[in-house]
Amino acid sequence: MPEIERIWRNCRWREGLARRLLLALSTMPIDRAQSGFFHDAVWTDSLAAFVLPDLLERARPTRLLRVWSPACANGEELYSVSLLLAAALPDADDWSIFLTGTDVDDQRLTRARRAAYAESTLRALSREERACYFRYNPNTRRYGLRPRFIRNAHFAYRGFTNVTSAPPAPAPFDIILCADAMSALPSEQQLTLLTYYHDALSERGVVVARKPLEAAAEGFSTHFHAGLVAHHKGARPSAASSIACAPSELPTVRPPAPSGDWSRSYSPDLAFAQHAHDGFHLPSRV
Repeated sequence: MPEIERIWRNCRWREGLARRLLLALSTMPIDRAQSGFFHDAVWTDSLAAFVLPDLLERARPTRLLRVWSPACANGEELYSVSLLLAAALPDADDWSIFLTGTDVDDQRLTRARRAAYAESTLRALSREERACYFRYNPNTRRYGLRPRFIRNAHFAYRGFTNVTSAPPAPAPFDIILCADAMSALPSEQQLTLLTYYHDALSERGVVVARKPLEAAAEGFSTHFHAGLVAHHKGARPSAASSIACAPSELPTVRPPAPSGDWSRSYSPDLAFAQHAHDGFHLPSRV
């Protein structure tokens, strides 16, 4: 050990190496214990029932919606929101929807751009839902998302805790997704990020987390729903979107299973089936 310490003390590049090590540690990707499409059904249902309706109603005059996932990993979370938006907006083709995912892991970003997933990431989806949203490639044994769900998604390299550079385009965002990543940080860093996200949000944007945060930043109104915590920028949201409910009271946001033999009758061009909850139109076949 003394010999190693002597070499370290006499090494001219030790300061530069130390800086690189600190930078690497500060930008390490946040590993998610669980991943997959709709893997947390309660969180998904709360997002669809209490966050998206209010945002979409206010965005309808401009038909502009911008979503940012700062720790997007392989893209499942961001693409899950894409599926929810397709269900909520029967006129989605007339909207300008931007789905932005950032991460510090180039391999994850590549997988997100490819949008082809192993069967294990679809374990929360039924056979019918997989047919609605994906095309199976027997050569690669991967399920590729259908083009309509990935055409608005863009992915770029960026550290999750980066608060020194400007937010990615097309800021300001209407939704910032921090389902798991933020709760893993110390309270001081949570506060720093929330303050940064406040400036990166649109006038009535929202930061969505999965767990309550230790920090409480000024300029936010925090609302708790089943499996979800929403930090709304500025004034309180409408009463309809701020009522918490038990998981059993949440509406189902999944598309109903196609009737008959779906393997023969499936067509991506079939019309949306109407759902009776809050104006949501859920696709029976997408």
